[in-house]
Amino acid sequence: MGSDWSGRPDIVWVTALRALDEQHRTTSLVRLGLLAVMWGAVATLPAHEIPRGAGQLAMVTVGCALSCVHARPALMDAVERLQGAGQLADHLVGTRGRATFDVPGLLEAFGVVAAGLLFAGPWPVTGLSVAVRSAAILAAVAFAWLVGLNSLIDAGWYAPYAPVVIGSDRSDQPAPRVLLLFRRLGVLLLASLVALIVAVPWSPEVSEVPVALRVAAVGSVLALEIVRICFEQLLAATVATVRDAEDIVRKGAAQDLHSLTKNAVRLVAQAVEEAEPNPAELRARVRDLLVVVEENRLEMLTGDGAARVQDVAALWQAVVRVLPEARRHRCRLVEGGSIVLSSTDYQLARRALADLVMNALNAGASRVEVRLAVGAMAADDRFARFELDVTDDGPGMPPDALDDPAGSLRLLDWELHRYGGAISFEPAPDRGATVHVRWRSPRGNRDGTDEPRCAADGCQRPGRAADPTPDRVGEGR
Repeated sequence: MGSDWSGRPDIVWVTALRALDEQHRTTSLVRLGLLAVMWGAVATLPAHEIPRGAGQLAMVTVGCALSCVHARPALMDAVERLQGAGQLADHLVGTRGRATFDVPGLLEAFGVVAAGLLFAGPWPVTGLSVAVRSAAILAAVAFAWLVGLNSLIDAGWYAPYAPVVIGSDRSDQPAPRVLLLFRRLGVLLLASLVALIVAVPWSPEVSEVPVALRVAAVGSVLALEIVRICFEQLLAATVATVRDAEDIVRKGAAQDLHSLTKNAVRLVAQAVEEAEPNPAELRARVRDLLVVVEENRLEMLTGDGAARVQDVAALWQAVVRVLPEARRHRCRLVEGGSIVLSSTDYQLARRALADLVMNALNAGASRVEVRLAVGAMAADDRFARFELDVTDDGPGMPPDALDDPAGSLRLLDWELHRYGGAISFEPAPDRGATVHVRWRSPRGNRDGTDEPRCAADGCQRPGRAADPTPDRVGEGR
């Protein structure tokens, strides 16, 4: 096993297993078609040769039929219900994902040799035209090629020593050394066998088949080694992709935990540590914390990673609700309240707003204004460009704000880069700073109205005065 995937044998094995399941379902149908070509050639034989042809194709026919059943769970369920077929069904199920010999594979392997000897080799049948014999030989070689492919990339070769359980799939012991040696020599042995049967002009009937066709048949078998190399490169790429995906999940979880701890958990702690805690506000803070935790849990468990689709006003309400009541009036959503966010954009905007608004307030800002706009990208109109600006009148951003690898802004910037965006900041004209958050998203987000709508505490429509009596924590409008 290559060093590129030595750390994740579980991913290698289960990927090979599921890939072979899909490949086996497809190639079993292809083998049925090739078998039909060989039976068609037998049908053109003289009457006295037909019994021999039918006899030599019987074994490969039974093996191919069993392989088609083995590749389809619905047919396997039907076999299990047949009286007296329980042992066969157990055998077929037990060989999945294991480097071992199974009945369909053995029947197909020995049967295709018998089929090859029917049309070529030292004692081929007579009475076939050159075109029909050539087609039958090609069908037999292609059948052998597919059988060799199934054997060469079987998931059992990649089974690790430690058992692997992923979903309903469970690995068995790794392949014995004898079988591993057989695998290394398998392509060469199969190519030699095809060369002996097809390439050598044993009889006048075989010599009439074009030499180029016979040589190509042998060469195609040698190409199986190239297929194996490409398959293992795909396995290595899968492992690399899984590692990258896990890294993305870890960093996303770290960012979520950072925001959760810094915002909701810290606010609960502050409420508890006050000289005269307000029980109602404390209960509301705890409820908000539970909502945030549950939201994160559900998002992690969602199969497609989708979050709830909401507009910016609803998101702003969620962000402002966790602020102390005395701080809410400092924050205003100036533009973009009616923009509807997709799942990914909702996540990015939530993380950005939660961090930037809290950072500004913690730095002493008495005014925080948020603007969000969406426009088409000039370079590619398939994507929309999100522009989120957070302006405050605090002490400003330090020049090295993005340099701390464990800081929230660095994590946010890393996340934005995945979506073609970035975070930057500039000093405000008088005091404070404006933080620019940019990212791109597939088109489909929309602005429901021309005028942003207010849906959060402390948020106001442009041109209207702020509500002098903002809602209490935990109370919705």
